[in-house]
Amino acid sequence: MIAIAIERGTHRFEWDHKRMDGEVFPVEVLLTCIPRGDDIEIHTVWRDISERKALEKRLRHAQKLEVIGKLSSGFAHEFNNYLVPIIGCAEMLREHLSSPADLSLLDNIEKAGLRASALVNKLAIFSQKDERQFSVFNLQEAVEQHLGLISNLVGQTITINLDCGAQGLPVQMAPEDIELILLNLASNAQDAMLGEGEITITLSRTLINGSGYACLEFSDTGIGMDATLAGKIFEPFFTTKSSHAEGTGLGLATIANLMSQVNGLISVKSEPGKGASFTLQIPLYTGNEKHSAVPLQPIKNTQPDHVPEPASILVVDDDEGVAQMLTSILVNAGHQVKCVHDGAQGFELAMKEAFDLIVTDIVASQKRPANGQGTGTEWLRCTDPVHFRLYR
Repeated sequence: MIAIAIERGTHRFEWDHKRMDGEVFPVEVLLTCIPRGDDIEIHTVWRDISERKALEKRLRHAQKLEVIGKLSSGFAHEFNNYLVPIIGCAEMLREHLSSPADLSLLDNIEKAGLRASALVNKLAIFSQKDERQFSVFNLQEAVEQHLGLISNLVGQTITINLDCGAQGLPVQMAPEDIELILLNLASNAQDAMLGEGEITITLSRTLINGSGYACLEFSDTGIGMDATLAGKIFEPFFTTKSSHAEGTGLGLATIANLMSQVNGLISVKSEPGKGASFTLQIPLYTGNEKHSAVPLQPIKNTQPDHVPEPASILVVDDDEGVAQMLTSILVNAGHQVKCVHDGAQGFELAMKEAFDLIVTDIVASQKRPANGQGTGTEWLRCTDPVHFRLYR
């Protein structure tokens, strides 16, 4: 490096130095040659660039997350097209099977499909920006409403304690996010406690830089983790579970993403053998509107009170597997169905014939004819298995 500096007159480069305590840290070195008669003096400047390197690392991490988000968004949409016929056809097949062995195999297909659907939903939430409907509700009441759901998830061998140290915690966020957060934390706690232990949920108020926050602390009595693991658990696709387990490494990353969307914070404290405690800090809502808990009751599949009259239905979907599955279900239900795989063709057909209902996906519904004319017919957009089961 000195030779390069003598040749060029100056040379700037990065070097690793060591502190007195043995810590290695990055340094930027600037060598400048100063003529002194027949000799040369080398003026040296060392600059500690640890903070700059940390910022560069966070920037690279943010750029990586942006790429992952874009890839995940496209993956989620495409994968949903595969899940719709898998889950839908499995549901239809159940009506034609009676053998316990066959039904057991069918159960495995449905469970695998639903697990895949849950993973796709996590990817979609992780990759999307703030596109959900935010509302104001009481965090305490929302947590209390989900205690039964958490208890069913973790089982009877795990005790759940709720400590409401603060009453009335109005927050503004998507209500369904609270359910997703609690279920992900509970699932992680169940794995960490090997199915037996104690979960404690504590609600309180706290101040951060003069602003009020609702504090939700979720603690377990599991195996805990060291500082190295604790520093990585919020990274997408990082998981401590074995490769054959069902861990995806998206649960905590999704929670961190949801917190960032509401300007909230999430942190973890843990030691090996002493469990883990996750702390979520959500800004308190300070508006003048009255706030109340948003109903968060689970959606139930219900049967119609009467058998509907046969209807004339047009199915428009650019995915052949999805279109065939939709058509089969509707035909089996006694309806008259026409199916096309192109949005513009579907609109042209809808303008020529009268349909009681048109079922289309988001992509196909955007491909209107050049004249942009519609039909006045009700459109029901089915984009994933959950929506379709609700429609049935």
